[in-house]
Order: sequence, then structure tokens, then C-alpha cells
Amino acid sequence: HPAIFEALKSFFSFAARQYAMPEEEIVKQVAQLPTVIRRFLQEQQYLLRVQTIQATTTQPAVFVRKFFAWFDGFMVLKYVHYARQYHASVPLYEASKALLEAL
Repeated sequence: HPAIFEALKSFFSFAARQYAMPEEEIVKQVAQLPTVIRRFLQEQQYLLRVQTIQATTTQPAVFVRKFFAWFDGFMVLKYVHYARQYHASVPLYEASKALLEAL
């Protein structure tokens, strides 16, 4: 379902900026995400993960590298499988068309 990937795009749009972001701002940003990805992040102890990465990082580029080492392709796959249970199936042609139009 295209909404799964749109939520992921919203999440990634602010994820890299969290290098020096205070906890309150991270919580505020996550609260603005769609419900499904918000629930997934809570189950993955997202805030704790980001705080741990922040605590062990001294440069923005290192933060981004560590962040995406944690939220890697496997984590994206876990999210997609998690989110599928909340979205109705969409034929491949329709989903592809919707994603291409969103670009």
C-alpha cells in the first residue's frame, strides 16, 4: 500500500536532523507521523535508540551513519510487514502509479 511508503518518507525526512534534537522535539516530530509508523517506532523503543545514538556521536555525519545502521533495510522490511496489517491490499499497478505520481 502506498501509504506505508509515504509514512516512511515522512519519517526519514526528519530522522537525520535528530543529531542534536532535544527529547521533547523528537517526541513532537514523531507525534506528527502517521499512526502506524508511530506505533512501530514505539515498539522498537525509538526514543531510547535515538538517545543512545546521540550520546555516542560527536558529528552529524556519524549520527546519520549510526542511525541508518540501526534503521537499515531489515528494519524497513520489518516496518513494511508490520504496516501491511493496517492497510488494505492494493493492486500492484495502482500502487506503483500512486508512488510514481507522488515523486
